[in-house]
Amino acid sequence: MANLETILSWFQTGDNPTEEEFRQTFSSFRHNDTKILIKDVDGLESSLNNKLNVNDYVKDGKIRADKIEALGLTDLIESNESNISEFITNFYKYEFQQNDFIAVPDEKGNFSLYLFKGGEKNDKNNYLPTGISNVTIGMVQGLQSELDKKIDLPVTDGNFYIKKSSGLTTTEILVDDTLTTVVNKNNYSPKGIAFIEETEGSGNPGKNGVLGANKNTYSFFFGNMNPDHTGVYNIAFGYNSLSSVTSGQINTVMGHYAAKSLTTGGANTVMGYESATGLTTGNDNTLIGVSSGYNLKGGTGNSMFGKWTGCFIAGSSNTFLGYRAGQHWGKGGSGLWSSNIVIGANTSGHPNGIWGENNLILGSNIELIGAQNNRFIINNFLGTANRWYATHFIEGNFADRWLRFDTSLQVLRLPAADVSFTKDVVAKPDGTFGLEDKKDYVSLSGTAIGKPFTGNIELEKFIDFYWHDDNGVRRAISTQSDSFSIYSGSEISDYAKEIQINAERGIYASEDLSSWYSENSFIQKRYVDSKVDLVISNDTQSSSSYTLRKNDAQDGDLSYMKIKGTFDIPANNFILLEFPKNVDIGIQKVTGRYVDEFNAVQYVDFVVETNADSETRIINNSEIFYKEVIINATLVGVAKNYAK
Repeated sequence: MANLETILSWFQTGDNPTEEEFRQTFSSFRHNDTKILIKDVDGLESSLNNKLNVNDYVKDGKIRADKIEALGLTDLIESNESNISEFITNFYKYEFQQNDFIAVPDEKGNFSLYLFKGGEKNDKNNYLPTGISNVTIGMVQGLQSELDKKIDLPVTDGNFYIKKSSGLTTTEILVDDTLTTVVNKNNYSPKGIAFIEETEGSGNPGKNGVLGANKNTYSFFFGNMNPDHTGVYNIAFGYNSLSSVTSGQINTVMGHYAAKSLTTGGANTVMGYESATGLTTGNDNTLIGVSSGYNLKGGTGNSMFGKWTGCFIAGSSNTFLGYRAGQHWGKGGSGLWSSNIVIGANTSGHPNGIWGENNLILGSNIELIGAQNNRFIINNFLGTANRWYATHFIEGNFADRWLRFDTSLQVLRLPAADVSFTKDVVAKPDGTFGLEDKKDYVSLSGTAIGKPFTGNIELEKFIDFYWHDDNGVRRAISTQSDSFSIYSGSEISDYAKEIQINAERGIYASEDLSSWYSENSFIQKRYVDSKVDLVISNDTQSSSSYTLRKNDAQDGDLSYMKIKGTFDIPANNFILLEFPKNVDIGIQKVTGRYVDEFNAVQYVDFVVETNADSETRIINNSEIFYKEVIINATLVGVAKNYAK
């Protein structure tokens, strides 16, 4: 066959090609119906030889492990552009690499093949024409089947995997797994995930940093929980957390070394570095804070919240709340102390030791020492107070049943008292309160209106009620063992002026007060005797007469001497009035009144006579016996030169 240049020389203007020239010309071209052999395509055979044979790397549909590293990557890229220049302009729309074929179609559906040799994808010189144009893949005998057997060689370093899709087998870059892709591959892990190697660099999983779950006990852990435990529903997070647990169950533990010695204890909640380190068999404890409940051992039902709370105690039912609350409690004796409540930061107890039970301590920085039992204390200090034996703001004793306040006491809200309140609160000098039967008290301001005394008032002997008048003179009302007195004096001990009421003597005054009398004054016997007194003398009365005598007359006007009384005067009888001989009496008539047998008031006049012996008589000259006659008469006379 002639080459193209020779053929063109046969067909110049004016030439007459021969039959042989026509034969060689047409023989130099390939007809559409004629298949092109691989060996006849320039460079194709060598390019195919650079491809991997699938059968060499795939067996029974699986990639051979010993051939994975030898797999390469080559693709046949079908262009949507109609020429190579347009393809290069839009190269970014395609994924291809060195040694990939670019098939550029024309309007008839035929392709021109280009080989990308590598380099910049926008450089036309990096795309080598294969010399095949106006052909389809099907025109090359065996090309499609050969291509189907090949896998593109990778052009970069990395990990790759074989992918077959829609009958086309390729290699794809293997992206590093993420946690999401790992979990999504299979949601089940048959064993724990170790984060620490057994020995550094060994690649073997260690036991001290394992995240996992026990499928038999439903216990979850991140650390080194004892894998042979039998207790159910435990949770442990931290190195040496529940590392010794056996049959203990329902424990929730977080923190390095937390509950590391626990074996059979259950239902404990522990959180914090070295919290409950010594707990072994105890149950139902809640311990939160660094080293909280450090030495608890078999203690049950304890609640501790805060760093270093209850580090030494080993008993039960203790509650410690606050930084270092109860830190040294139990440091002494057996340590098995129970039922203590300590609330407050730094209320730790003295480092030398504190022990006991049934205590309630509220407040910060309260430092106690030694044996403490049944104590109730409320106090608070800005710093640690070494007041081991001092009284506290509020303190008491549960066993001895007492409560003490070292402060003033105010009660702002109390119920209104009614008849059911029957006791009064009283106090000793030391501040001890007590109860006594309720008493009614009189306010210093007196009784309220409408609330008078309704009972008796009993006074002790020698009680004074005193006041000072506007002039500063002391006035007093006093009780003695046998009398009641009214005093007036300038000093407390001045009893010079006294009016005394005595059962034997009646009303008595310590001196003559007549100079102070007014018209309405109550008067003394001495004054009456000297002025008026005509007293019925019972020792002289007889069946037929009454004798009145002047007991103590003095010189002066006796115009106010009176006869007043109720008398029985028989018929033809009289009342004898007896006076001292130096008293002249003048009486004209005495009138009396009485009630007769018909219950009618009657009046009667009596004759008054005075004889030579100075006897004065009130005479009944009638035949009637006047009974209970009321006589009220005035005697007019003058006393002369009379001495007692």
